[in-house]
Amino acid sequence: MKKIVFSIGLILFNYTVSNACAYYDMDGDYFNLFTQDLIKDKSLTPFLLTYESRFYGEENNTVQNENILQWQQFFNGKLTYNETLHLIFKMPVEKLIDYRNGFSTENLLKKLGNYYSNKEAIEYLIIAKKIEPFMNILPHEEGQNWYFSSYYKKEKSIKNINFNKTLNTLEKNLSEVKNKEIKLRYAYQIVRLFHYKKMYKEAVAAFNLYVKPLENDSAIYYMAVDQYGGALNGLKRYDDANQAFLQAFINLPSLREQIFLSFKLKEDTRFFTLVKNAKTKEEKAFAHFLLGYDSFSNPMGQIENIYNIDPNSELLKVMIARAVNGLERSYLPITYRFATYNQSYYVTNSNTDNTALYANPLRLPLATNNFYDYYAEDYNYLKDLHQTVVKIKKQSSDAYWKMVDAYLHFLLKDYKKSESLLATITTDNEEYLAQIESLNILIDIVSQPVIDPVFEEKMYAKYRSKFISVSEPPHYLPDNKTNSFVRDIIANRYFLQKEYGKSFLMTNKLSALGEYLDLDLVKSVKAFYDKKEKNNFEKHIISKNIEDLKDAESFFELIFGNLEMKKGNFAQAKQHFEKVKNFKGLKYADAVYIPEKDEYISKPREYKQNEYNGFSGIPSLVFGYNKFVSYESVDTFTMRKEPFSFPFIKPYMNKLELVEAALQLQKIGQGKGVEAANANQLLANMMYNTSILGYYRHLFVNDINNRNGGKFNFVNPDHVAKNMFLYYDSWLSIPQEDFDQIISYYQKALNHAKDDEQKARILFQMASAEQGTYYQWEANQTFNEQYDSKDWTRKINEYENKLLKHKRANYKKYFAQLKKYAHTHTYQDLRATCSYFYYYVR
Repeated sequence: MKKIVFSIGLILFNYTVSNACAYYDMDGDYFNLFTQDLIKDKSLTPFLLTYESRFYGEENNTVQNENILQWQQFFNGKLTYNETLHLIFKMPVEKLIDYRNGFSTENLLKKLGNYYSNKEAIEYLIIAKKIEPFMNILPHEEGQNWYFSSYYKKEKSIKNINFNKTLNTLEKNLSEVKNKEIKLRYAYQIVRLFHYKKMYKEAVAAFNLYVKPLENDSAIYYMAVDQYGGALNGLKRYDDANQAFLQAFINLPSLREQIFLSFKLKEDTRFFTLVKNAKTKEEKAFAHFLLGYDSFSNPMGQIENIYNIDPNSELLKVMIARAVNGLERSYLPITYRFATYNQSYYVTNSNTDNTALYANPLRLPLATNNFYDYYAEDYNYLKDLHQTVVKIKKQSSDAYWKMVDAYLHFLLKDYKKSESLLATITTDNEEYLAQIESLNILIDIVSQPVIDPVFEEKMYAKYRSKFISVSEPPHYLPDNKTNSFVRDIIANRYFLQKEYGKSFLMTNKLSALGEYLDLDLVKSVKAFYDKKEKNNFEKHIISKNIEDLKDAESFFELIFGNLEMKKGNFAQAKQHFEKVKNFKGLKYADAVYIPEKDEYISKPREYKQNEYNGFSGIPSLVFGYNKFVSYESVDTFTMRKEPFSFPFIKPYMNKLELVEAALQLQKIGQGKGVEAANANQLLANMMYNTSILGYYRHLFVNDINNRNGGKFNFVNPDHVAKNMFLYYDSWLSIPQEDFDQIISYYQKALNHAKDDEQKARILFQMASAEQGTYYQWEANQTFNEQYDSKDWTRKINEYENKLLKHKRANYKKYFAQLKKYAHTHTYQDLRATCSYFYYYVR
């Protein structure tokens, strides 16, 4: 079952996963709707599912330390837990020496009474604090090529300790003290000292000699067992070591993460030996838990084993919570928000007809057995897991299992059953109550067949808190909590109802609209914006995402004008640009460094004078030509002005002034002679420079520079389809230029040009536009072979050679004509500066 490997196998190896890319949040790429840490035993929280860190929630570990609790009890509760923690771990040894000498002013120590009533304990703590800094084995001392070895060399380690003196002191005090608990603590320190010195045989002997005779059910005893297990590991007695670690793991809940790392469980036989040697039911249950937690085994069998030992075990909750969370990662991925026409990335079956998928947009959430081939196996696993949960629920009175049962029914899209199960739960556990409330909200919204005005008012009245936050545009990962999921569900429903504007605004700010230059979408958003009678949900939830632009009217007109400019419809574009009033610039955030805080903050861009802001600040170089292609360079470095111009072309223009200049050039170009040639050439230059290939390609796609990717890709228009889940188009959907139209203006210029230098320049520009027509043709070609097919490399090479031959045969018309002007300076300059042209003419 290949998908179990994904949804369960990957679930179980979190402790071996490291985050290769710090900026990628693996635990944030799915909707986390079921709270994993509902388990009552919080000491097991670290073993819930996570990929981002070694253990789940390790930064929020609130389990109290058993050693501190034991000390607190030793002092008869005179100190609080935090006071005891301070005494044991934080108080400098000098403070205790002052206490011994009668000079202490510490209120905490005064609470303990006089020194003599606590003499053995205080003397032990003084010795323990003195040797504690040496209880280290530094990385470079292990022969590791450690990057920070120079830093660690400044630290104390076991190699710096006076071993004989320390051992003699510990053994002498152990023999003299009367209190058995303090005696056990000295025994623990002796075993620990030998272990850290890698005197493993001596450590094992010391455990048997000093610790074992004092065996009791206390934290310090199991801390000694942990050290004993480490010594056994050093002797390569791994099975015995694992058995010791198992006892420590069970009895020291606050230390379970670090104890777990000590296990040597890389082979099946060691696991089964651990289970075989377990003495009590609790040990057997924990052994099966560790077996189920490991990456190379299927957990379902171990869940069954734990259930047979104790159907009320908290370990079952951990295993089931991990499995449920793993299913969420497959069923509820945030990544489906970005799925566009290239669905082959997500689909395992290469024969899937993606066109059919787009013809039938899907309802979220996607719990179904016919959504992608691999998804069906998740569905089967969900049913198997559900059967196990139902069986556990029958043997347990804990409301937890009813909640899991209800949630799995939710994923199975059996909303009525899920709701009825939740209604039977009686609990005063606040965490349970919060989960029940959240799931009831999800059921109510997800099960709604149509989002009509009546239901919109209901949502506003009952669930407005779930919609308050305004999401970032979808190319920023949102948080993976219930609120974002609910917004996506509503957006999906509006999309299915063809209310595209409302769908978009549920999860996008209005300013993001410029990144999705789909005319139908823009019109739909504009229609919602213009709607007079909006209900409360529309006014306070959906319209909230419009508020980030105070000049929304101008923004709409700017987009409409841009789209007309992409088509070369200058008169229509002018009508829209005339309505752009007081536009302050596209919303754009800059990262600003704050020296005093040594950090970057996001700050809205403040545009400088003559800086392009989406409407104004367009330089006259837009009518020029490329000296060479370099999108990363400043325009004055890569662009050049033609040796002629017209007085109505200003040094810097806004889009209205630009389109007015284009209209005048268009009119002049209808005439004859050199002036007509110049006008048509400048007009064609502007159109080419703002095309997908030009330096100013960002001017009509609502961006402020030409460096951002996606929107500058050539694509097959037939493949550009609406996202099948939500109304997000990628930048791939931006309308592309009609390069034949650009070439037609150059042709008019060529027809009227008199000078050979100008003709050469025009022909090169025509050849550049001709390459655009080739790239558009190439985007319509498809290589159908699968990567794992036989002779894939040979076939892809043949395919690429076929494209190259077609290009040479059909898209070199203007290069061929340019050869006639080899005598011109323009030709020689192009031969020297354009490698592509150089190789052609060579």
